[in-house]
Amino acid sequence: MLYEKIDRGYLNRHLNRIHKLNDLRKLKFEILDNCGLHAYDYTALKVTSGSKRLSTQEKAILRVENINKQIKNLESLINPVQRDLAIQIERVDSATDDWRHAEILKMLYLDGCSMKDVILNFYPEDNKNSRSSIEGLRKTAEKTLARVSSTPFIKINQLVLEDW
Repeated sequence: MLYEKIDRGYLNRHLNRIHKLNDLRKLKFEILDNCGLHAYDYTALKVTSGSKRLSTQEKAILRVENINKQIKNLESLINPVQRDLAIQIERVDSATDDWRHAEILKMLYLDGCSMKDVILNFYPEDNKNSRSSIEGLRKTAEKTLARVSSTPFIKINQLVLEDW
């Protein structure tokens, strides 16, 4: 993925996956808390649906197992993108003079912060001027990211050869 152009659509798909993952984690903990299973090792039980009626806790365990599968699937999609995105953001940092470009990209797409959190990180209050300033920096940073990510890149770690 080091050769794939990272544009706004790519970043939006990545953010949607992160938000869905966070929502699934919240839902999982809500289910566990509501059924009193939060401190219980529900993985030790294997509930199979049969002809008898399932208890609320058994239904919750089945639902949590399904959510765990979805979480693992999403994590397997997100983790490689996170690694590649971190490398490309480092390239953005070295390609621009303004450190804020890389910082905004890190906060938005690696840390999953909201735009309001990003604004408050740079300015003491969220007003129209600070919002437009950060939006301009974000757009420039995303354009730089698209430009940098569209050029081939292979990260090489040089090996030290021992003296003969």
